[in-house]
Amino acid sequence: MQRAHCLPEAAGLCFVDSTASCDAQNHSITFMLMPCAAGAVPVAVIITDGQAKKDYTAGFRQLRECGLRLFGGNGYPEVFMTDDSDAEQQALHAVWPESRQTLCLFHVPQANWRWLWDTKNMISKDDRPKLMTEFKSIMLATNPDEAEMNFETVVSSSLSGKYPNWRCRVQSYWERRERWCVAWRSAVHRGHHTNNFSEITVRLFKDNVLARAMAYNVVALVDFVCTTMEVYYRRRLLDFAHNRVAKPALWLSRLMLKAAYLSADSIQQTSDTTFEVPSASDPAVSYCVEVLLGMCSCASSLCGKFCKHQAAVMQHRSGLCVVHTDTMQHFIVLSGKNCADNSH
Repeated sequence: MQRAHCLPEAAGLCFVDSTASCDAQNHSITFMLMPCAAGAVPVAVIITDGQAKKDYTAGFRQLRECGLRLFGGNGYPEVFMTDDSDAEQQALHAVWPESRQTLCLFHVPQANWRWLWDTKNMISKDDRPKLMTEFKSIMLATNPDEAEMNFETVVSSSLSGKYPNWRCRVQSYWERRERWCVAWRSAVHRGHHTNNFSEITVRLFKDNVLARAMAYNVVALVDFVCTTMEVYYRRRLLDFAHNRVAKPALWLSRLMLKAAYLSADSIQQTSDTTFEVPSASDPAVSYCVEVLLGMCSCASSLCGKFCKHQAAVMQHRSGLCVVHTDTMQHFIVLSGKNCADNSH
C-alpha cells in the first residue's frame, strides 16, 4: 500500500467502500483503492467499530496523519468515488476537503429503481420503466447543456406530473448533479463511472483472504490484512508483470475489431501529435486524437477512457511522433504495449 501511494495515479481517483460481517465482533472494514494498469490496488484498509460518521472520521484522520507521503505526494486524491452514504461522504469531506466527491453510477439508478418499486410511493407498474428512462437521460448526458435540457424536460413532462413525490426526488438529486451526472465528470475518472473495483475487492477479500470464514476477533482481522491479503496481491501483481494476465490483450483486440472500419488513409495527421479520425456512424464527423495526452475528443474518451479511435491511431499510425519543446525533443513511440518517452 505504501508503494501504491508513490504512483502518480494515486493522486487522481480513489474508490472508497465499506463492508462488515468479517469477524465475530462485526467490525467495519473500509477499502480505499486506486486504479492502475493492473486493476485496483489498495492504498489503505481501515477497520472501525461501525459505519457512523465519527468512526469513518477517526479512521480517515489516522491515515492522513500517519506521516507518509499519501496519494502521489499530494496528500489527497483529486476525486473520491463512493456509494451514496452520507456518513462516509461527510467524513471524507471533513478530513480531505480539497477533494471532490462523485457517486457510483450503478448505485444511483439502483436506489431510484428501488424507490420506484416501493409500493408506498404508489407508482404505476407501467410508468416505472418510463420514469427510470427519463432519469437516466439526465444521468448519461454528455455535457451540462444537454443535462439541463433533459432535466427541464423530465420535471415538466406529463408523466412526472402524475407523481409529485417523484418530481421532488428528481429535483433534490439535481441539486447535487455534479456528483452523479456524466456531464460533470473529467478525464481523471479514466472511464470509471462505477465503483465495481470496490465491490470486487470486497468479494475477493471474503473469498480469497478470509476463505468465507469469519476472523475470531479484530486482532486476527488485522493479521489477515497484513499477511494473507499482502501475499494475495503480491501474487496477482507479479502475474500481471510477467504478462500472465490475458484480459488487457483481449480488451485491446475488441477495440481493434470496433476500429476495423478505419484504414490508414482515413486517418489524417494534423500536427506532430494529433490525428483526425472519422466517426463510424457519420463519416462527416471526425474526432481529434492527441497521443501525447492520451486523449480523444469523443464522448467516451472525454472521461479518460481509451477508445477505438486511439486504438486505430496506434494500429495504423504507429511510429515516431516528434514533439518540439523549448529545451529538448521527445520521441513518443506508439506501439501495442506502451508509449516510451526517450529524451535526447
